[in-house]
Amino acid sequence: MSRNLKITLVLFFLIANCAFEIQENLPKAVKEFFGQYPFLEKEVTEINDLIKKRKPSNLLEILSLYFPYDMEDSSSEEIEIVQKKLENGNTGVFYLHHNIPDDAIQAVKVFLELDRQAPHHWKVVSIKTHWRCWRSEKTDEWGISDCP
Repeated sequence: MSRNLKITLVLFFLIANCAFEIQENLPKAVKEFFGQYPFLEKEVTEINDLIKKRKPSNLLEILSLYFPYDMEDSSSEEIEIVQKKLENGNTGVFYLHHNIPDDAIQAVKVFLELDRQAPHHWKVVSIKTHWRCWRSEKTDEWGISDCP
């Protein structure tokens, strides 16, 4: 076995093991929300900077800083927002948006984990997301690949 192949295999197993550990350490509600489908971990620095600058008073305002879609008046869009206390004491905001009037993205799931640092002062700990595409082979499956 060549040295490069050995290094590649070792890196693969390390990455696979880390991904498994990350998945295993997720709160139960997050695992249920995303199910078996992969999700994308987003950078939180930008939204935390916006929170510091705009000082939102509630979690819905924080979600609106992150999530860019608006509902149109005469559409069949559906939005569900659920807030839960997580096992680690943080707050989880689960956002589900169906029937998005977009030519590519059909639906989006977003999870924000927030740490309340003082009344009306929040810090986003993590953002996870995945989506469904209108023109994919399986329009009922969630994923993180670009929508065609």
